[in-house]
Amino acid sequence: MSEADVNATPLLLPAGGVPAIIDSENQLQQAIKSLKDLTGPIAVDAERASGYRYSARAYLIQIKRGKEIFLIDPIPFIGSPLVNELNQIIQRLKEELDKDKPIRCRRTLKKIIKEIKEWEDVLHQHRKDIKRCPHCGERLD
Repeated sequence: MSEADVNATPLLLPAGGVPAIIDSENQLQQAIKSLKDLTGPIAVDAERASGYRYSARAYLIQIKRGKEIFLIDPIPFIGSPLVNELNQIIQRLKEELDKDKPIRCRRTLKKIIKEIKEWEDVLHQHRKDIKRCPHCGERLD
C-alpha cells in the first residue's frame, strides 16, 4: 500500500467533544472527585505560551483518565489547597505504578514522571511569580 492509497482522517476533536474549561473551585472539586472515582492510567500535559508574548507558565493543563478529559486553567487556582489534592492523586497513581505494576517500558514511565514534575514546577512557579490575579487584579498573598 502506498501513501496515495491511504485515506487519513484528521482527528480534530476528542471523541467525546471538547470539555469545558475548569476555572472555578467547584468545578475543580468535581474534577478531583471524578479522577478519584475513575480507574486506569492517567495522562497529564501542560500547554505554555513559550515566551512568545507571555511567560513560559502553563496556561492550560490537560488531564485524561479513562475516557474523561479535564481542561484546567491553572491561574485561578494559584495557592488553592485543591492543587495539593490534585497533586496527591497524581502522586498516588505514580506510586501505584512504581510498586504494583510491571514496568514494560521504562522510557514511557520516565516521560510520565518528567511531565508530572514539570507540571508541579509550573504550579510552584505560578505561586512565586504572580503577585496579582490576572483575571481581577486582586493581590495574591
